[in-house]
Amino acid sequence: MKFQKSKKIYKKTSNFLAGPSTFSKGLDLFLNDISPYAIKKSKGCFAYDVDGNKYIDNIMSLGAVIIGHANKEINEEVKKQLNKGTLYSLASELEGQLAEMLCERIPSADVVRFGKNGNDATTAAIRLARHYTNKTHVLFCGYHAWQDWYICKTSMNSGIPKEISNYSHRFNYNDIKSLQDLFDRYKNKVACVIMEPISKENPMNYFLKDVKKITKKNNALLIFDEVVTGFRVDRGGYQNISGIKPDLSCFSKAMGNGLPISALVGSKKVMSKSQEIFYSLTFGGENLSLAASIATLKFIDKYKVCENIRDNGRFVIDRINQKIKNLSLENYIFLNGYPGKTIFNFRNQDDSNAEMMRIFWISKLIQNGILNNGYQILSHSHNKEIITKMVSSYEKVLDEIKFKLNKGQFIKKNYKLKLNPDIRK
Repeated sequence: MKFQKSKKIYKKTSNFLAGPSTFSKGLDLFLNDISPYAIKKSKGCFAYDVDGNKYIDNIMSLGAVIIGHANKEINEEVKKQLNKGTLYSLASELEGQLAEMLCERIPSADVVRFGKNGNDATTAAIRLARHYTNKTHVLFCGYHAWQDWYICKTSMNSGIPKEISNYSHRFNYNDIKSLQDLFDRYKNKVACVIMEPISKENPMNYFLKDVKKITKKNNALLIFDEVVTGFRVDRGGYQNISGIKPDLSCFSKAMGNGLPISALVGSKKVMSKSQEIFYSLTFGGENLSLAASIATLKFIDKYKVCENIRDNGRFVIDRINQKIKNLSLENYIFLNGYPGKTIFNFRNQDDSNAEMMRIFWISKLIQNGILNNGYQILSHSHNKEIITKMVSSYEKVLDEIKFKLNKGQFIKKNYKLKLNPDIRK
């Protein structure tokens, strides 16, 4: 598979772009002739790069596209709204319509405030929690976008005053003691607990129930970051499955099937204070995204999207786990996540290098016409025929990995991916 036009576009645009719009669309794989740089168009669950190569899209815009690219029903509603105007000088009735739909679906939603991406919602949630409780410390678990309070605790914390990290503290999923220890250490100073209710593993031993109990006992707010899980695992988010009702919740990604929109939802008691903090976006009530979101939520209900994704995801997980077992690869490869977002993980062993296997996995699947980045995100447009083809490709690449392991071809312990200098010129 060749990427000649991708190379030309990269060479030209690199003179004007400082970097990718999203880190997850980084250049490392492209710079090694493993992945295309630019997509020309997408339709359903297929992506077509600028060189004319066709792929089954397993990235699905980082999970933002849940129905399928360029879905006709949703596009029609966006076109209708486009002819009426994209952004009004006052509120539109679409805001009220969508807010009512969210309140009907999401257990924690009494009222709603809109934004454009997940970062807007989580930023507003933390600010509101601090204002409501008159406390400063934040306890978190998971990934929560790029604001200072979270990124200060990552390796990319440059540009953030060190003092900010004094108020942010990470606890471990399924480890209730790690959360209790933080509450004990910062007694009467914790404003909130913010967490992804489910990510790489399922909650165990009443973990979410205990999180809520401890948080409430310490007069802090519980915030569910459902930017990824919202409308993907269930029409009402993972909270509708778990039965745990947080004080505030953050939604985005799949909410607009690729159009930028997010929502902060919560109880009337807490959200009534949201107008006392500065949360104001010029494009917060932009109409195309509101229309797309209304159409997306209707589509999810009409076609039982969450159920279809869950069934197809479980089918893939069961088949691949069985294949891993049959090949005795359990010590090298394992799956985690959940049916809507499945992560393929690779382990270092004495006779293998995990990064080598991961890159081999990604590159071979791309050569087989599957666009991926080490994980699988399904959409409604991934039908049974496509799912079957995907699984067949997965099994084929697993056979190749087993063969290469037996030949000792993943053994470089200090392996580093070498950049192709010709592309960067």
